[in-house]
Amino acid sequence: MSALRLAIAGAGGRMGRALLEAGSAGAGTTVTAALDMAGSSLVGRDAGELAAGAKGVAIGADPAAALAVADVLIDFTRPAG
Repeated sequence: MSALRLAIAGAGGRMGRALLEAGSAGAGTTVTAALDMAGSSLVGRDAGELAAGAKGVAIGADPAAALAVADVLIDFTRPAG
């Protein structure tokens, strides 16, 4: 059985970072996409800077692109985001 591929929205926040770490820590899940708000200084950077297990995943701002490489989107953003 393959690992469940996760996209984490709100990756730059406190809980988003915790989700990046948790999602990449287990054998049953892997983080394949990380999202932050358009215009954020994190967009384009490696999610591994926020959580070591998410290394190699570029932080983006396009939910559609994230869903193209993930099975599940976990949205941990504020309403303004």
